[in-house]
Amino acid sequence: MVKKTNRIRAIGAASVFGVALSTASIGIAPAFAEDATSVVSNPGNIDFSKSGSITVHKRDLGTDATAPATGNANDNAPGQPLAGAGFKLYNVTNADLKTNAGFAAAAALTPGTAQIGTVAGTGVSDAAGLVNFGDLPVGVYLLRETGAPEGYTPSADAIVFVPMTNPEKTDEWNYDVHVYPKNSKNETTKTVEDAGDNAGDSISYTITGDVPKLASDDTVISKDTVISKYVVKDDLDETRLDSPSAIEVSLSDGTALVKDTDYTQSVDPDTLQVNVTFTKAGLEKLTAAKKADADVKVVTKITATLKKIGDSMDLKNEATTITNNGGGGGDTTTPSKPVHTYHGNLRVNKTGDDKPLAGAEFQVYECVDQSNLGRGPLTVGGVDKWTTNEQGSLVIESLHVTDYENGAEVSPTKKYCLVETKAPEGYELLPTPVAVEFTRASVGGTSDVEGDNAITQVAQIENVKSTTPNLPLTGGAGVGLLAAIGAAIVAAGAYIARRLNRA
Repeated sequence: MVKKTNRIRAIGAASVFGVALSTASIGIAPAFAEDATSVVSNPGNIDFSKSGSITVHKRDLGTDATAPATGNANDNAPGQPLAGAGFKLYNVTNADLKTNAGFAAAAALTPGTAQIGTVAGTGVSDAAGLVNFGDLPVGVYLLRETGAPEGYTPSADAIVFVPMTNPEKTDEWNYDVHVYPKNSKNETTKTVEDAGDNAGDSISYTITGDVPKLASDDTVISKDTVISKYVVKDDLDETRLDSPSAIEVSLSDGTALVKDTDYTQSVDPDTLQVNVTFTKAGLEKLTAAKKADADVKVVTKITATLKKIGDSMDLKNEATTITNNGGGGGDTTTPSKPVHTYHGNLRVNKTGDDKPLAGAEFQVYECVDQSNLGRGPLTVGGVDKWTTNEQGSLVIESLHVTDYENGAEVSPTKKYCLVETKAPEGYELLPTPVAVEFTRASVGGTSDVEGDNAITQVAQIENVKSTTPNLPLTGGAGVGLLAAIGAAIVAAGAYIARRLNRA
């Protein structure tokens, strides 16, 4: 009878641990043949004089991967170690392993029904992804991940027994338990729409964020679990962008979201930090959408106007989502990869006869070459015509480069063409536009040309003097003299003709 009871007890304990970590501890009460009030005291049972340990293996297991749940170490566990995960271990006070009735009641506990007492230990996973809690008295513990590595959702709370039955040798207890808490990885992506956008034009950023896996998916706590936090943050560059003209928030499955009902939005006027925060009503919608579609995402589109270039061609921007899946763990912060927009300045140095020429007017077009003008004349920063100053120069600020757009490198198929619309006094208009390469390399490739720098490309343009012929003007003195001479010649001819007629 004792042998049979020990085997049942061992299987029950294994089931408890397997449920705690494999199915997130919904609790299954083991069945015992002995009287429920008898004390577990025979040689095959738990040794309460011993201490044990819990070793946590934090690994990148992927969203749906299932970690081993045997309680033994697994040298072939999938995934890569994750450093920086914080854990707390709590004593469970409403669990008693000294009686069969107590053991059965403990097996039925879930993280939602367990009463936690003192903290038995805290730790942060090291480079190997390990946290060890040693010198633990026999008992039941609740393991909670208090802070996940960046981009990861904290694993659900789990009930852990010390000891548990060794499933490889079911006639012995395992006092040194190894756990592999499940986790899921969040992702936040950001894209930019900026093709052909110069100073004064609007660009749009779209932030797409995963919705964290619900704690209730692991049956850890009530099925009524609701995502408890969802925030989108975007730090716009206040030196290069104006305050957003539009902020739009939606769910990828088409669920409608209403500003000030489902989410609030704010923009810091000094730093241009955008915050989109889901309200209670919005979090309930988000939770319902996640239950209906595991791949649902939050989509936030921010539109802002470009200002003039700063001290760099590169306008870099990234966003962050901060979420909490409602499972009792800490928040998950997930940054996006940065996106880039590149602009440069185009300076014209206008000369003639080796001297600067003021008063030349230009417009700028997109073009294939000087014979194939495209979009234009362009308005850049509210200006559509530029005039050279006394130094013979003008600067068109913040033109978009031609080899990088919408967040990716592209083959440059266009240039910028300068069209002279008014020549300096005494000089000829340019007969054809001047085509200028405007890639990141050409703009950033500095030289000894005046005005050339890391954000400015220079176009040297020379005019020729007027080709108007230097002829006498009608009504001038020269014309009068010619007329008098002509009249004299006519008169002389008439006199000679009369003399010949008389002869």
